[in-house]
Parts: sequence; structure tokens; C-alpha cells
Amino acid sequence: MSKKETITVQGTEISLLSKSNGKNYICITDIARYKNPDEPKDAVKNWMRNRSTIEFLGLWEKIHNPDFKGVEFDPLLSEAGSNAFTMSPTKCKPLSEFPETVLQGCKPLSADSEAIYTQLNISNNIILYL
Repeated sequence: MSKKETITVQGTEISLLSKSNGKNYICITDIARYKNPDEPKDAVKNWMRNRSTIEFLGLWEKIHNPDFKGVEFDPLLSEAGSNAFTMSPTKCKPLSEFPETVLQGCKPLSADSEAIYTQLNISNNIILYL
């Protein structure tokens, strides 16, 4: 069971999600809406394709996830930062296969939503990016 709450920060509503496993998540799509109200998913995509973001997510997984497979992550890291590299929440399937993933499933939590959630301590990275 999940408990959903909403906070308002500088006039922008941001969803918070508390899971029954004790983990808390924040909607990075809502955070990105502050920067790009019309297409917040574009701001999330741009953040996700940034090399420093990919490095940060990989390091976070390495520290917090004993099942993280760095060898499978290496090709993603080597491509990050190139002009041809693209990343989006729906494309980051390899990251979502780990139980301690930083992005909640790397996909919308429900079929009718484009909201992407991440653990609270990861949200600082996208805030700094924006």
C-alpha cells in the first residue's frame, strides 16, 4: 500500500509517495514542471541524458544496491554525454531491474500518469540541474 501526499513549493504542487516498505519518493516530473510547465518530461529527459547524472545514478546504485551489476551499467555510462546519447525514464530499463533502483520503476506508476518518482535523496540532483 502507498500513501500519497502533496506539498506546494514556490507555487508548484509536488507529489510525495510513501511505500509500505518504508521508502519515500518524490515526483521529479512535478519538480521539473517548475522549470518547464508545458513539457516537464523534456526537462527530466535532459537531466537523465547528462553524463554527470548517469555517473551519479551509477554511483548511488553501487553504494546502496548490493545487487547492482556495474558491468551491465558500463555501456550506458560510456555512451552518456555524447551528442547521440538519449535517455528517458522509459528507456532506462536496465536501471529499473535492480531492487534498490533510484527511479521508481523508471516508468509511470500508473497507465494514466507520466509522473516519474525518485527516492528523496536523489531529487537534490535534479533540483541542482534545473
